[in-house]
Amino acid sequence: MKFPTPHAAVLCPLLLAIAAAPTIAAEPRWDDGAWQPATGQWQAKGGEYVQSDPSLYGAWSLWTAERFANADIRVRFQIEPVGSGVRAAGIVFRAVDNDHFFFAHFDSRNDQLLVTRWSAGASKHLARIPAIGLETSRWHAGRVHCVGTKARVYLDDRLVTEVDGVTETAGYAGVRAGQGVVRFE
Repeated sequence: MKFPTPHAAVLCPLLLAIAAAPTIAAEPRWDDGAWQPATGQWQAKGGEYVQSDPSLYGAWSLWTAERFANADIRVRFQIEPVGSGVRAAGIVFRAVDNDHFFFAHFDSRNDQLLVTRWSAGASKHLARIPAIGLETSRWHAGRVHCVGTKARVYLDDRLVTEVDGVTETAGYAGVRAGQGVVRFE
């Protein structure tokens, strides 16, 4: 399937391009006040947004200034080699609220990508892709491109997977960390 070309809008260093509304332009910073951490220890400092508690199964923060349906979400992240868990970075998309959303989970311990639907504490994996080339202590570029019921997920400009079955509900975009210290810029 060929995706339509989205129009660009910037969500702090997290780039968010909107396919459905070319006039929307969002250019907040990590410290703009619209970031709402649901769980975790998040701090904006030095141009980065850092989740520093490696013990949490999942910690996420949503940018709540606008909701998006069709979007191209891009963020750079670095996973620190700290903690005993999966040490994962993530991109949250189509978040209706703090308990209902989708996310791309870049798992450094198992070198895999999971695309997951989260609903009130229950998760359903839409895709599990092994051997994605993810390393700790290195900056990576993550991207989720959503149009209609499909989402494409990229790592370092390489398409890793495309999934179908993503609800078309508009929602917030955000970032996520799983059992690790993750820096976003």
